[in-house]
Amino acid sequence: VSRYVLPLFVDLAREDKLPCVAFCLDPNLCEALALRIVETLERLEKAASEREGGEAEKRRVTKMALKASKLVKQMQNRRRNKKEKTLSGQQKKQLTHDQQARLHDARVAEQQRADAARIAASMLDQDELDLQMDVDPRFSFVPDNDRISREDLDFWMKRLRDATGWPNDHPLLRALWRGVGVHHEGLPRSYKDLVETMFRGKHIKVVIATKTLAVGVNMPSRTCAFLGDSPLLTPLAFRQMAGRAGRRGHDDVGYVAFLGVPMQKVASLMTSPLTSLRGRYAAADTSLALRMALFQSYARDRKRATQLVSNILLTPPLSLPGAHIKSQQARVSFRFSLEQLLRQGLADPKSRPVGLAGVAASLHAAGGAGSSMAFVSLMRSGTLRRVCGGPKRFKLNPDGSARRLMFVLCHLFLRVPFPADVRRSNFKRSSSTVLLAPLPRRVASE
Repeated sequence: VSRYVLPLFVDLAREDKLPCVAFCLDPNLCEALALRIVETLERLEKAASEREGGEAEKRRVTKMALKASKLVKQMQNRRRNKKEKTLSGQQKKQLTHDQQARLHDARVAEQQRADAARIAASMLDQDELDLQMDVDPRFSFVPDNDRISREDLDFWMKRLRDATGWPNDHPLLRALWRGVGVHHEGLPRSYKDLVETMFRGKHIKVVIATKTLAVGVNMPSRTCAFLGDSPLLTPLAFRQMAGRAGRRGHDDVGYVAFLGVPMQKVASLMTSPLTSLRGRYAAADTSLALRMALFQSYARDRKRATQLVSNILLTPPLSLPGAHIKSQQARVSFRFSLEQLLRQGLADPKSRPVGLAGVAASLHAAGGAGSSMAFVSLMRSGTLRRVCGGPKRFKLNPDGSARRLMFVLCHLFLRVPFPADVRRSNFKRSSSTVLLAPLPRRVASE
C-alpha cells in the first residue's frame, strides 16, 4: 500500500476524479501514508529545482510579484470605498478647483507608492508559514487558485497552535500545503476541524481517514478509496464509507478504488448482503460497563462525564409504554456488570477500573466482551504463562512458545466460522492451520 498510494492519487488527479476520501482503518498507517506522500513530493520538487537551475527561483519571484500586486489592488479598493478626507471650508475657498484636484491626485499617488513599498518589503521578507506554503503546484494536488486565503489560514493556525503547540513545519501541516490531510480519532480536534474546513472549501483534495468520516460528517467526495485490508472492513462499513463517493449537484456518478485489498475480499464486499440489525439495550454488556467506568475515571471534566453516563442509564431508550421498566432493567444489569468487574479484579469497590481493565476494553472490538474477559482471566490465572512455558522454556524454544500462544489467541479473537459440512481433510495440502484444533482441557477449564 505504501509503495503505490502516491501513484494511485496521481492517476485519480490525471483522470479528474479528485477530491478523494481514502479510508484506512489503521490510524498509524494513515499518518505513515501521508508522510510518505509528502516526503516523496518534497524530494521530487527538490530534484526538479536542482535540475532546472534558476527557473524555479524565477517562478517563485513571479508568484511573489503577482501576490504583491493583488494585495496592492485590494488595498486601493478598500481605500476607494472610504470617505476621503476633505479640506476645511476656509482652505477650500483659497484653492481653485484645479488645485484641489491636483492636491488630491498627489496624495493618492503618494499613498499608493507607500503601500506598494510596504507590501514589496513584506513579500521579500516572507515569514516562515509563507515559505512552508510556497510549493511548486506541479508537486501538489492543489492548484494555486484553490489555495486557502491567508486571513482564513491565520485564524485556523492560531487556533491550532493554542491547542497543540505544533510548529509550522509539522509533517501533517506540510501535507496540507500539498493537498493531503489526515483524519482519525487520535488527532487533535483543532487539526481535524482545519482538515474538514479545507476539504469543504476545495483547498485540499485528498483526505486519508479511518471510520471517523464514515458517519456524521458532511464531507462528500468524487472518489472513495480503500487502502489495505482490515477485519473491520465489513460489508456494512463498506456501504457506509462508499456512500461518500459522488457529490450532490456536482457529480453524476461516484467512483470507488481499492488498493491492497484481495480480489476475493473486494468481490465479497460488493456482493454480500448487509448485516441484519437487531435492537438490544446495550447497558447489560459487561464490556460497555467497563468502558463507561474508564471514560468517567480518566475524563478531564469528571462532572460532565458523570452526567453523560447517568443519562445513558436514567433516560429510557424509547418513549413507549413500559419504557420505564426497560430503564430500570438497564440499571439493574449495569449494577450486575459492575459486580462482575469487581469479582474479576477489573474494578475496585468504588467502581474505579484497576489492573487489566484497559486491556479488556481495548480488546472488545477484536472479539467482543466474552473474548476480552476470557483473555484477562487467562492472564490473571497464569494460564498463558503456563502455555508459553515460562522464561526458561521460552529461551530454549521461542517459536514453539509463540505458536502455542497464537493458538490460544486464535480461539479467542477474530474467529471465522466454517459451514458444518467442511472437514479437515479438505485442507490437507495447505501449509496453514485452517481449522483450529480444540483447546486443551487445562485452558478450556479456565
